[in-house]
Amino acid sequence: MVEENTNVLSDVEQQLVNTFATCPHCGHTLCCHQDMGEGVEAMTCLHCGFTTTNQMQEGSEVEQAVFKRNPRLYRDLRFKDEHGYVWYPAVVTVPEVGMVYIDGTSEENWEWVSTPVRKLTRKERRSGLYKEGNEYVAVPAKTKKFGKNGYIEALASLGLLGEMLEN
Repeated sequence: MVEENTNVLSDVEQQLVNTFATCPHCGHTLCCHQDMGEGVEAMTCLHCGFTTTNQMQEGSEVEQAVFKRNPRLYRDLRFKDEHGYVWYPAVVTVPEVGMVYIDGTSEENWEWVSTPVRKLTRKERRSGLYKEGNEYVAVPAKTKKFGKNGYIEALASLGLLGEMLEN
């Protein structure tokens, strides 16, 4: 009976080893691999907050589209790993909860921030000021700043850390 439990633990430990890796950006071992479906695998470091996918090879159509769509600060902070994958700072958006993203003016002057949302009132939804179907609006006055090494704290400030670890 004890042997069976040891085997189960070994399987769980093996799954964790295959799920987390060393981040090529910060060197931390909290780089999480996720199967996103349809052949897409994502890697996000829960320590530094940089992310990529197996479609983000330098010069690929996907990477070029992401480059064009991202603001200058994100483009300035991107890096290419030894396998040719391009990594950007993550943007985490959960419509009912809020966003985690970077804010700043340069490669030297930026930090992780979180901005919560609140549910629109019935009057606000009917006002015509918000896109039809929107139920939530950002609350910029409650934005919190966490510094360059504060990605995981920014996630936790919105209660998102538990959700990410469950998926």
